[in-house]
Amino acid sequence: MRILVIGGTGTVGSAVVAALLARGESPMVLTRSAEKLSMLEAGAVGVVGDLMDPPTLLAAMKGCEAVFMVNALSPSEAHEGLVAVACAAESAVARFVYLCAFNLDRSLSIPHFGAKGAIEAALRVSAHERSMRFVVLRPNHFFQNDIYAKNPLMRGGHYPEPLGEAGVSRIDVRDIADAAANALLANGTSGFDGHVFELSGSQILRASDVAACWAAALGKPVRAGDSDLEVWQQQMARFLTPWQLFDLRRMYETYHRGEAIASAVSLERQTTLVGHAPRQFEDYVRETAALWRAS
Repeated sequence: MRILVIGGTGTVGSAVVAALLARGESPMVLTRSAEKLSMLEAGAVGVVGDLMDPPTLLAAMKGCEAVFMVNALSPSEAHEGLVAVACAAESAVARFVYLCAFNLDRSLSIPHFGAKGAIEAALRVSAHERSMRFVVLRPNHFFQNDIYAKNPLMRGGHYPEPLGEAGVSRIDVRDIADAAANALLANGTSGFDGHVFELSGSQILRASDVAACWAAALGKPVRAGDSDLEVWQQQMARFLTPWQLFDLRRMYETYHRGEAIASAVSLERQTTLVGHAPRQFEDYVRETAALWRAS
């Protein structure tokens, strides 16, 4: 099957590529940088293109039966995503699987969530006008985001991300990849087409729980980050742009209000697409801590 993966060199996209390869497919991976082509897993086919350069995208989609897209958080996210949907419809792509965001409907005032809402809406229009089938995945906060906390965890015994103490139903990226691969490869009678799937883990993890898991795996004390988002914003002003701080702070506020907790209904429903129970955070932490120690 001819499948194009947009965002296939990132955290989620690379996991989707790996899941497709494991299922015997040879996915095409869109990248803006020719240098990244050598980084792709064996069996994947690199294609140079840019969401801000529609002719390159149309060329990449020529003959494609399915497209998976995860596009990066950026001020141009909505434009890039809408271009991709329009190009897929014009290229007669049969199925489009889009990675959106958990609890989108209650978070549209957050700019990057609003961008994703516009892309979802465009998919529905394309389904109506062009008969392009689609599946939307709305994943919760990733386990693998903790990779960016490696130095604070290993060197300072500090888990810096301000997840708060209301709890977040975090998810392993590999579960998201299984959902995406199954959606891409499903036939038209699968019952997935036109549906939105909230994807989460089965555990409700507070910042203190996450710190405790890392402490157990690393064999050292780990303290959770400050839950005061004003303090977090001041600390991160050296590393993030003003628009990133604005967006991410408002996302974390939803976590602090308890709006990132999965329902039993959504967890049961996602199993039909993922194909198995959610992976557990403790297992991910043990695996990752072992890799960090080995390196």
